[in-house]
Amino acid sequence: MNTIVKDWHIVSIIDGEEMIGKILWSICVDEMTYRFAPNDYFH
Repeated sequence: MNTIVKDWHIVSIIDGEEMIGKILWSICVDEMTYRFAPNDYFH
């Protein structure tokens, strides 16, 4: 699967002083399975 994104950010999820995880927040340019339309925000 290939996904092309733009204007992306890595967002850290922190609870107190503990890091719970990281997610990618971005805008879809092209997504080969057509789950997201161009210019959709997704994470």
